[in-house]
Amino acid sequence: MLAENLNCAFAVPIHFKGAPKGVLLVGKRTDHPISESDQHTILDAAKKLEKEMNSWI
Repeated sequence: MLAENLNCAFAVPIHFKGAPKGVLLVGKRTDHPISESDQHTILDAAKKLEKEMNSWI
């Protein structure tokens, strides 16, 4: 967060075949927190990413 000068962040773990393999992290450089609506959007994006990854052979 220091390297990118982020003031707030929201992270969601990404699982592949049941094991944690990474994280989807969204950060902001402004002093405004990430809204609950944006958090839901990020969670939905993480779920879609997991679904796509888990469909790979």
